[in-house]
Amino acid sequence: MTPFGRQPVTAGLLATHTLAEAPAPVQACDKWALLRDLTVARQAFGVSDRDLVVLAALLSCHPTPKLTEDTSLIVFPSNATLSDRAHGMPESTLRRHIAALVQSGLILRRDSPNGKRYARRSASGRIDRAFGFDLRPLALRASEITMKADEARSAAHELRCYREAVVIGIRDLTKLVIWGAEQTSADWTALKDACKNLQRGLRRKLDLSQLQSMELSIRALTDQVHALIAPQEASKTSEMSGTVIQIERHQQSSNKDDLESEQSHKKRTRAPQSIPLSLILKATPDI
Repeated sequence: MTPFGRQPVTAGLLATHTLAEAPAPVQACDKWALLRDLTVARQAFGVSDRDLVVLAALLSCHPTPKLTEDTSLIVFPSNATLSDRAHGMPESTLRRHIAALVQSGLILRRDSPNGKRYARRSASGRIDRAFGFDLRPLALRASEITMKADEARSAAHELRCYREAVVIGIRDLTKLVIWGAEQTSADWTALKDACKNLQRGLRRKLDLSQLQSMELSIRALTDQVHALIAPQEASKTSEMSGTVIQIERHQQSSNKDDLESEQSHKKRTRAPQSIPLSLILKATPDI
């Protein structure tokens, strides 16, 4: 049970041993699917991407694609083999990442009397006992890893949707400020600067709370924009009249012989309307 050399017994080591010695049967699980789930949920287990590279090298030394109770879950590769399968990782770095995997409770050391990794075989060639790294804690925590991975995927999806909503909100706010500056003579400098600050904030990697705070700022600024353009919109609405010439109500005669010709329709006089030049240029850029 105790590790070889100067490594002491710790509470985490005892807890991992208790888990590894649990009598509950290990359900067959795909080791590579489990590694993918662990990659998604690595923050919940306190491991890094480099730790998972070493774990992938250890899993590649297991002979079968599934981790089951009826097969030996102890692998005993040498440091040279692990270094080759970890894309040439130095042995000093390799030992540090193995210690992180042991500390996280995903694997367990089974050290031999001299600290070497090997397997002792019987006369028939069957492995009687192996000394190396035990993958049984990883298999026993398969359901926990899958649950944490689902939670991490849901959180990532929520964060992605929230960021999309914030990006669209900033875009709408910016274009609304530009339009309002063309329509009214109010001071829009502060609102333009606020939009630029929001756009610069999106360059950083924001968490959910920061995105929620940014969304509140967008709503507050949008309310300010609406308050500035509301008098202008109200004045335009009050200038509209109900005359037939301006609104051009549709007139239809019940007499089929008395049809309004196209020429007479073109000769109808129209009252001039106050339309901003910028709006005309945007609507008809080719003309």
